[in-house]
Amino acid sequence: MPNLRTLTLALLLLAPAPMAFAQTDVPAQVSSAQTAPVKLPAGVTFVNSAEGISEYRLANGLRVLLAPTASNALMTLHVTYLVGSVDEGLGEGGMAHLLEHMLFKGTPQHPDIPGDLRTRGANANADTHPEYTDYHATFNATKDNLDFLTSLEADRMVNSFIKPEDLASELKVVINEFDNGENNPGNLLYKATQQAAFEFHPIGRSVIGNRSEVINVPASRLKTFYARYYQPDNAVVTLSGNFEPEDALQRIQATFGQIPRPDRSQPGQALIADYTVEPPQNGEKKVSVRRVGAAPIIIDSYHTPAANSPDNAALSMLSYVLSEQPDGRLYKALVGSTLAVGAGMSVDSYSVPGLSSLVVNLAPDGSIAAARAALQGVVNKLSTNPITDADVERIHTQLIAGFDRLAADPAATAENLIPELPSGDWRSFFLQRDALLAVTAADVNRVAQTYFKPSNLTAGTFYPTPAPQTVTVPAAPDITAALNNFKPRAAQAQGENLNTDPAALEARVVRVTTLPSGIKAAYLRKAVQGNRVLLSLNVDLGNETTEASVRNRDAGGYVAAMLLRGSKGLSVQQRREALAKLSATLNIGGGSSGLSISMSAPPENLAATLEIARTVLREPLWPQSDFEDLKRGRLTGLEEGRSDPNSLASIALGRAFMPADAKRGDRQYYRSLDERIEDQKALTLNDVKAVYSGLWGLSNSAQLAVVGPLDRSVVESSIARLLDGFKSPVGYERLTNPLVTPAAQTLNLNVPDKTGAVLLASQNFALKDTDPDYAPLLIAVQILGGDSLSSRLATRVRQKEGLSYSSGASVSASSEQALGSFDVSATASPADIDKVQTALQEELARALSDGFTADEVSRVQAAIQQATAANRSDDSNLLGDLLSQTYLGQTFADSAEQDAELQAVTPASALAALRKYVDPAKLVVVKAGSFGK
Repeated sequence: MPNLRTLTLALLLLAPAPMAFAQTDVPAQVSSAQTAPVKLPAGVTFVNSAEGISEYRLANGLRVLLAPTASNALMTLHVTYLVGSVDEGLGEGGMAHLLEHMLFKGTPQHPDIPGDLRTRGANANADTHPEYTDYHATFNATKDNLDFLTSLEADRMVNSFIKPEDLASELKVVINEFDNGENNPGNLLYKATQQAAFEFHPIGRSVIGNRSEVINVPASRLKTFYARYYQPDNAVVTLSGNFEPEDALQRIQATFGQIPRPDRSQPGQALIADYTVEPPQNGEKKVSVRRVGAAPIIIDSYHTPAANSPDNAALSMLSYVLSEQPDGRLYKALVGSTLAVGAGMSVDSYSVPGLSSLVVNLAPDGSIAAARAALQGVVNKLSTNPITDADVERIHTQLIAGFDRLAADPAATAENLIPELPSGDWRSFFLQRDALLAVTAADVNRVAQTYFKPSNLTAGTFYPTPAPQTVTVPAAPDITAALNNFKPRAAQAQGENLNTDPAALEARVVRVTTLPSGIKAAYLRKAVQGNRVLLSLNVDLGNETTEASVRNRDAGGYVAAMLLRGSKGLSVQQRREALAKLSATLNIGGGSSGLSISMSAPPENLAATLEIARTVLREPLWPQSDFEDLKRGRLTGLEEGRSDPNSLASIALGRAFMPADAKRGDRQYYRSLDERIEDQKALTLNDVKAVYSGLWGLSNSAQLAVVGPLDRSVVESSIARLLDGFKSPVGYERLTNPLVTPAAQTLNLNVPDKTGAVLLASQNFALKDTDPDYAPLLIAVQILGGDSLSSRLATRVRQKEGLSYSSGASVSASSEQALGSFDVSATASPADIDKVQTALQEELARALSDGFTADEVSRVQAAIQQATAANRSDDSNLLGDLLSQTYLGQTFADSAEQDAELQAVTPASALAALRKYVDPAKLVVVKAGSFGK
């Protein structure tokens, strides 16, 4: 999939947007001040280490980054090729992205790559960026899995088929993906702005390419592109997670190391360095997109330096200061004044100069002229009302806390290094971090005045100026020189890798009905990455009477958001700063049927974090202006649904499954889009307050889960203070829902001007997830459509016929009553959506007639088994499991029974369950798109 939008260092984890140039061969530079942390296999050279991550190089030029951690039972392998849309020549638009798709089509040794990955339980995908293409897979940390994946990736580096017949089938898939992106007005406008801003440099190209070039590219030309760039001296392997570095290096050398270094002197094989420099812009540029949509969007973009430039860090700081909510200048000038529903700034992060963009989302009736005037007013006032030291320090406090959390996890850090590889050295990530933390208000104000000039703007109408105001963007600095004074930080402590066997997990859990309030609690004491405690509290609210009110349900959706808009003695900014100082996170959610509090913090700061939660929960300010902002945003989202095929199809499907006697206002009534908009418009802040005072508080049903180095006495005393005197006036009762089985029907919704169409299908039946039939039905549906690449449906409509980029089937069942459903979804072009429906019907009929093979069943069972083990090694997933078990009155013993039931499924039992519950003649099908009717 392509990455169309790129940002700078994200506020917490840094998500720079990748972009690179084709690179010449760079010799390994071994640091004289460092020694290899492990014994090196023959042919492997140590390069350098920093902050828990080490770089090695093979004789064939392959670079290897290792980031070991023992915090869970997972490994993630990235194979990153330094090739993207910037490397495409005339007629090759979209070739790098198309090649990404083709590498899932197999090799002589691995003819079914999607199926092989699924059998291993790997969560695998790939991404194409302007400067690189990345293949990544997360999987259970076993030697067998690592052996398999390194063998697979080394094989497809140089042995992928790239057959003309595979290309022909994949073209429709890529065009379907292209069309899905064309449905998004924001994507369309951003692509147009980027292309208009860059007249010469290929960084302005769309990653997914030009439709005509994608359709017409010959397989021979694609194979030539592949042979040049998919080579070890143009690739980086990054392995993070639970592994032994010495073993990993031996395995990488045994697989990738056997690939010969290419002869770059041969015609067509040289990697040519990027020498194009975008000239200064001589005046404003205007670009517009006119397509069907609900709300206007404004993007004002300015040419700005490369990621490693000191100016880029100052621009990033400017983006944070301007984009803050609700105190940022963009937010106040545009959202606070009701001119827009959203506003912010982003900075591209490439190895070459890119764009800094101011983005404004308007309400459907918003004035573009007024919003653009206000936007330019914010920019112009930066000279008379500059950014202050306090503005910068406030952001620094939050960034320091975020970087500290990231530093505690080398594996997570390694993920963020991938976009920095095109710069020439992965350690540039740390340079950008340090530069950002060293930025001053003077730096920010200087770059604003340097780059935010009318002559450097792409967006507005052309206005001649009395004199040239060109801006010369400096070239990217030399990364080697910049690293001379770099001092790596010390690696932080690791977490604990638990035994994920259900019995072993249950032995670690303490389950109690705690506190005088009767909250059911589950505690799992363990070491967590970064020495943190994870806590979640759920309180169930309401009953059939309270939920019968549609106004209660709608107003409930605002309560949590309004609580987070300020409390007595604790403004939004003060809360952010307090949490940053505590290195803590806090989230409050919920509505009319429940409230939830989740947080993470070092154990010594847990009580203070819960005290902040108490203030937020118990002492809200209820600002009217913030409610109006939220309401405008939600109304805008609903209005945008009028031209979104997926939204319209979902509503139509929901209405088809509501009870025949349901009336507007009933809990079982599924509202139309117009009805939702009308109900939202009628809401008031008093409605929200009424839900809070009439429902929110401790009820007769609540669950608490805590994972980490916890102290029960601290947790329980803090929870007691949090909830003391905070009681719901209404007793909680679990709601029941009727089983609705409408007659089979096919609905066609015509949505103008949308190049991508969607198909949704569903059937209801009586089934609980504890019934004996659930496990075999789940296995059957997983084989049919449970994987987007290798299931029967995906193999048919994507791999063989090339009709759909995304398709799948699933089964769901309630734990509390016999309510189950079989659901299918797929995307395709409007011209192909009927073919997808035919394929679905034929594959379902084939499954019902012929059943499943033992190999299909065992592969899905193996995938589920590995995925389950991996999920149970993740602390956040464990927290969720404990909450769910506590609510349902279950333990990991129940999980073990479910595991056993899944592994006991046979082809015969899977077929019997499918025949019992799924009937093609009972499916309700909805198709939405531009069908020309």
